[in-house]
Amino acid sequence: VCCSEIKYDPVQWAHYADNHRGICLGFDIPDKRLRKVRYVSERLAKSTLEDTDKTERLLTTKFRHWSYEMEHRLIIDLRRYQSDSKGLRFEDFSDDLELREIYIGCHSDLEFDDVISSFRSNTNDVVIKHTRPSFKDFRIVWDQSRKSVRH
Repeated sequence: VCCSEIKYDPVQWAHYADNHRGICLGFDIPDKRLRKVRYVSERLAKSTLEDTDKTERLLTTKFRHWSYEMEHRLIIDLRRYQSDSKGLRFEDFSDDLELREIYIGCHSDLEFDDVISSFRSNTNDVVIKHTRPSFKDFRIVWDQSRKSVRH
């Protein structure tokens, strides 16, 4: 699972949220479960494939050009999970992967009811907000002219 330290970068919204038509999920994840991505100038050596920690090194190394993402990875052994009808496997929300916020992209057709009907929260601790481009700088911000919901 790929995570970023920042949620307001318009480039990431363009790349990973279908050009601002998608959503951004914010999670609480214990630091001990996350692996910080290393950004490097050169590819890993072929000998990396012989290292005992090769899986983690391969999954947490990216070209330095992507460093603006400030990425962390949650490495999960998906073999522990059954595939759904499309062949996909998912990690369930838990104390180690706690959904806290949902930001709806500024070009999204989604409304609060669409998002709320897509998940269950027993604690009403998930905040749902619409976004918009900032008026003063190159950031995506909470659109305070639209209501936010705690669910």
